[in-house]
Amino acid sequence: MYAEFCIASQKEVQKSVKVAQKHGREVQKLPIEKRKEILARIGKAFKDNRKEIEDISVKEGHPQKMLDWEYTESSTFFTEDMLYYLGEQLKPKELNGDYLLRIPYGAVGLVTPSNAATTLGILNICCSFISGNCTVVKPPSMLPVSTLYISEMMYNIFQEYNINPLCTTVADSKMCINEWVKGLNCIIFYGSSESGVEIASKAVKNYKKVILEIAGSDAALIWNDADLDRAIHDAGRARFLGSGQACIAVKRLFIHESVYDTVVSQLTKYAKSLQVGLPSNPQTDIVPTAIEALENIEVYTKDAVQKGAQLECGGHRVNYKGEPDDLGLYFEPTVLSECDTNMVCMQEETFGPLLPICKVTSLKGAIDKINNSKYGLRASIWSENDKVVEEFIERVDAGGIIVNDDHLLFTSRLPHLGGVKASGITGSKYFNLELTYMKYVHRSH
Repeated sequence: MYAEFCIASQKEVQKSVKVAQKHGREVQKLPIEKRKEILARIGKAFKDNRKEIEDISVKEGHPQKMLDWEYTESSTFFTEDMLYYLGEQLKPKELNGDYLLRIPYGAVGLVTPSNAATTLGILNICCSFISGNCTVVKPPSMLPVSTLYISEMMYNIFQEYNINPLCTTVADSKMCINEWVKGLNCIIFYGSSESGVEIASKAVKNYKKVILEIAGSDAALIWNDADLDRAIHDAGRARFLGSGQACIAVKRLFIHESVYDTVVSQLTKYAKSLQVGLPSNPQTDIVPTAIEALENIEVYTKDAVQKGAQLECGGHRVNYKGEPDDLGLYFEPTVLSECDTNMVCMQEETFGPLLPICKVTSLKGAIDKINNSKYGLRASIWSENDKVVEEFIERVDAGGIIVNDDHLLFTSRLPHLGGVKASGITGSKYFNLELTYMKYVHRSH
């Protein structure tokens, strides 16, 4: 046994809601500059405690390479530039003598994701705090201990300022949501689109704000004039990092016919080079896949091959040594070429190390195929042709577009995820703005 933790009862969840209601006002009263100062302290503690957080996360089964990426991206959350930018967005705006104010919701609930709890959990807690809210956090069942450790680290810093803007409870998700809908003012949910819509329906019926960070089936397009070395490396990394278990992973790849064979060949070589192993091994690329996702990608692979896709590599379950195993918890890095939009792997989210590839002959055809999906989280394009890029930006249904750069990119100024259609409905978002509502003030002059 590695660790013990308590599971909150319904009464304890109700108590956490009351804590958030009670302390929301004290956070709102803090000047933004003081909130920024506290977040800078948390950023330093997050960096100083990296080894302890990573050790716990690895023991919970989180891959070391994924943690390296999470820490790199999380470092942007605490930079002077990002804290300045978040604060500036929240300040009152004068408009012809009138004012636009951002008012915090006060008491917020957060369901953190299991696939990137460190990055996205911290991002949302920090955005909620700088916006002036008190947050109740429901850690993921797969990674509760690391989230509890981070929460305690933050709580200790908050206590130095005599504030209590954070309460963390490990509890049943449905029970938490039911209590939150009744007692909190806003809910942030990470998870499947189906669960998100169900939660949103409950919340809206109770006149509560919901922020959905749900599924994605991100597309990448490699055009005929792309820098192929960079594009191929990024497509491979953005598909297979953490076994592809990320909402913004590249899950569908579209390649211009003139460079198609070269890209498929190189990506197959890349996939074959990836190492299957235990999450604790820093050299491991492919880690266990969640059971439901593992079963899905088995079905998706068989469906694609039956409909004419070419299995370039992979396609089977394996054990941690990479050996074939029908009961294995790993899936070989898999590349499918000659895919089309009638295949399930091109329609559903492939939450695992499966990369379906589709050949395209025209930009219109490529965009039509990309948009032939119920999802619209993020998309990326590799091309030096400004006209091609501009049309891609204008026509592709997605909350964010990355041009000739890392598909998994985070920066201090970019919005914090967000998508359209079944990836979040409202498009890209800044969580600090989403966690406040706008109030206008007019005075007679």
